[in-house]
Amino acid sequence: MASSSIDTTALSTSASTTTSNDYGLHLLDRSSFTQRIPCRALRVPCRKVASIVTNLRSSILKVSKVKPVITDQSSKEYRLILLGTHLKEGLDGLDEQQSKSIQPMLTSGEIAEVSSAYELDYARMTASEVFRQIIPNVKEHPASFETAGHVAHINLRSELLPYKRLIGQVLLDKNVHITTVVNKTSTIASEFRTFPMELIAGIDNTAVQVKEMGVKFQFDFRQVYWNSRLQHEHEYIVKSIEKHHVVCDMMAGIGPFAIPAAKHKQALVYANDLNPKSYEYLMKNSKLNKVEKNLHGYNMCGREFVRELISKQIQFDIVLMNLPATAIEFLDVFVGLLRGAQEWWQRGAPLVHTYCFSSAVDRKQDVLERVAVVLKCSVDDLVDASVREVRDVAPNKWMMCVSFRVPNEVLFGPTRKKRRTEDSSTSVSS
Repeated sequence: MASSSIDTTALSTSASTTTSNDYGLHLLDRSSFTQRIPCRALRVPCRKVASIVTNLRSSILKVSKVKPVITDQSSKEYRLILLGTHLKEGLDGLDEQQSKSIQPMLTSGEIAEVSSAYELDYARMTASEVFRQIIPNVKEHPASFETAGHVAHINLRSELLPYKRLIGQVLLDKNVHITTVVNKTSTIASEFRTFPMELIAGIDNTAVQVKEMGVKFQFDFRQVYWNSRLQHEHEYIVKSIEKHHVVCDMMAGIGPFAIPAAKHKQALVYANDLNPKSYEYLMKNSKLNKVEKNLHGYNMCGREFVRELISKQIQFDIVLMNLPATAIEFLDVFVGLLRGAQEWWQRGAPLVHTYCFSSAVDRKQDVLERVAVVLKCSVDDLVDASVREVRDVAPNKWMMCVSFRVPNEVLFGPTRKKRRTEDSSTSVSS
């Protein structure tokens, strides 16, 4: 690969002194990436191109955004079929069957082996290829990022911070739908699961619109929690909800579970979030998707929210607790929650989906035991219990989902045992 003309010392200094309107454009010399890479080619009559490409498919040049069949500048009747760079002069490297299929045409002169080249420039390179070329001496280059609408969100390690504006500009160049790139500046989240972030490329606009499961969501990415990598988890849970179920979403955010459940399953959803902004967007998105009749929003502590529903004698079938850092702790609200409610509670024990993190060797047993401790019961007491690995969030750390029905003895309190008559008589006579 050709070396870039960017001076890394100057880059580090410039990156720290750029103005708010200058996001490193002068640091990226796109012309320095242009290079011609030699390869072998076959000069073939136009009528023979399709059959030869088919016969040599595994040996044809495969480079992103580079056409393997090009016009022969010396004659419109011919085309050049570019071959992979693993082939040497004399087509050394073709397998026996491929060589056998074209050798008669080479011998007769119907086709010919020639020298050629293809051009690789900045526009044809992926972001990873660019990073490998211009960011030296790092253990790992930026490989992935999360998106929320037009916003790309990255979490740069300290060794990459001197290149942050350069990285942001490359991501803008290589992703046409991205117009804003932000970097998380701290690993410490607020109680609302929002992180401080800085703009490193593009326009300063974090008001986004995304679509998931046919549902539109509008929100400000700076003000609320959103994770695009949880889309499949949202779908999994919503599909498991039966039509007309009543759902209690304790940590609803802007509604990635609640609104699709109300829209697609006609579920009656009681959704809550402590963040006032999340509540604001939850209600806006409810109206945007025309499910406000099926969705009732709350802005309070999760425990208070559940107790509020019970005080109103609202029954529910499903409980969602998507706050992985602390959700298990909130399970204590179910201990004795329905004590005295036997007369009006007509449904079975609610099915709870609790999210959490685990770094244990036996992650499934770890989270089940943690749940049981908070509920003051044993793991064996948990009804219909199951554990799923949702995704890995760090080396040796997984986001998990624990699903179970709260035991009746936890919900209603332990069953009081009647003392035997003879015991009472003995006690009185003594």
